[in-house]
Amino acid sequence: MATLVAFLAPVASPAVLSSTSRAHRVPSRGVSWPVTVAGRRPRRTASMKASPPEDPVTARVRAELDANGVELEQLLNPSLVIKLERKLDEARAALATGDGDAAAHERDITRWTAQVVKEKRQVMQLWLKRVFLGQAAISAVVSGLLATGTCPGWWGDDGVPLVGRVLGFWLLWLFTVPALRARKPSKAEKSAWNVAFVGMPLLNVAAPFVSRDPALIWGADVTFMVALFVWYVVLPGGGEGGGKDTEEVKIRGWLRWLDWGSWK
Repeated sequence: MATLVAFLAPVASPAVLSSTSRAHRVPSRGVSWPVTVAGRRPRRTASMKASPPEDPVTARVRAELDANGVELEQLLNPSLVIKLERKLDEARAALATGDGDAAAHERDITRWTAQVVKEKRQVMQLWLKRVFLGQAAISAVVSGLLATGTCPGWWGDDGVPLVGRVLGFWLLWLFTVPALRARKPSKAEKSAWNVAFVGMPLLNVAAPFVSRDPALIWGADVTFMVALFVWYVVLPGGGEGGGKDTEEVKIRGWLRWLDWGSWK
């Protein structure tokens, strides 16, 4: 017992206890939060993440369109408008500095100005949104009929062949999701369909290792789409904020080459 007391005495000494209490003392009001613990940095939350600043040309075009009651994303080809505006800035700068052929710059400015005015008038109309929505609904129904093999009379008494049933669940990715994205929805909904566009091929490739029933794979795809829509659009906290104010999840990098249905 004496040995144990002698061993613990340095640990329980007033100097050690005083230093330990200072290390774990609650900071006073003058200390700002969050406070690091044991040298670890505080975890960066969604509210702490700063969105990247918008490029000046895009910001200028967006402000101009907002003044006219039109959103940049509602244009049929907003990327072309931004590209033309950049070309106009470069041509005007070259003309002002006397760099190159002035007559050629003036012709380019006249041509691009007329083109950008035309593009800014081409806004996604309500009837076109309804056309895309109808395409999405019809393709979803057709894909379900094919995947489940319930298409009487299409392939005779043998029913839908396996190739047709496999095509059924792929139709959701080929037609349904691109049609929903082409409607120019809100940022939250667009994020849901962007994630679906990237994630569904992975799901369709991995699902046969679990089940080779095309109907079950089609059901998994539909469940995946519904879950993404609920997460990004319906839930108030989905997608780091949800609703119209959430930052859009965009398709970047080499995945853009698969994005044949996007305006980018």
